[in-house]
Amino acid sequence: MNFEIALSVSEKVDEPHVKSGLRVDQPAFQLFYEQTAGSLLGYLVRVCGERGLAEDLCQESYCRFLTADAPAMDERQARSYLFQIATNLMRDPLAPSPRNGAGRRRP
Repeated sequence: MNFEIALSVSEKVDEPHVKSGLRVDQPAFQLFYEQTAGSLLGYLVRVCGERGLAEDLCQESYCRFLTADAPAMDERQARSYLFQIATNLMRDPLAPSPRNGAGRRRP
């Protein structure tokens, strides 16, 4: 499988419910998810220390990955990009707090 082609734009869509206007090859994404979800969740749990929050961040990372207007990339680049999204989400001071779910405030 050529991952670069599988994760590139397959066609433009003109549907208001599709945020980015892009479609991703579903079987290729399923394989990518199966290969990365465990390690991404493990990373998030280790870094943030809260499994529930890590699961939320993991889900949000994949949502942002799928809706990003990113160029075509190979599997290694896609994995790196996904982990960068997750890292940025953890660093976001307005991200949900593990204690109350409310946005954290900047100091």
